[in-house]
Amino acid sequence: MRSVIATLAASAVVAGAGVASAQPCDAVNVVGTWSLVSVRADEPGVQAFYERAPYEWMRFKADGSVHYVASTRDRANRAEIEATLDRTDAQDGVDYVIQWLDTGVMLMLRDGQPFQLGQCRIAEADDGPVRAGDLIYTNVEGMPSLHRIQRRLAD
Repeated sequence: MRSVIATLAASAVVAGAGVASAQPCDAVNVVGTWSLVSVRADEPGVQAFYERAPYEWMRFKADGSVHYVASTRDRANRAEIEATLDRTDAQDGVDYVIQWLDTGVMLMLRDGQPFQLGQCRIAEADDGPVRAGDLIYTNVEGMPSLHRIQRRLAD
């Protein structure tokens, strides 16, 4: 398994994230709460899921934990979003953790098992739907295509 992950991680570095001006994510610059701007996925069911639940928030913590919620409705403010993330994390019984295999290459574990492996970058300038500061996540080559744009919530 470790050699497969190392090979896929190398692919991520070569594959790029499709944004002209972006720097690799790291354990420090992803910390915070992010809202979904857009998602494109080849994995069956993902597009249909986001059509039903188009609002999504992810919170990356300094300890590597990730909290996630998708919803059919928007939330009024940051406090409501954070409370929703806390409540969902307490109820869902699933733990997500990020391991950094290299700068910009993240392995997401779900309940301690590999779940997603991808490249993460932070946009340095506006580029189409991407704004400076957005997080761009793409699965590595060889995995079902996934392209996510997340925008950091203002403090």
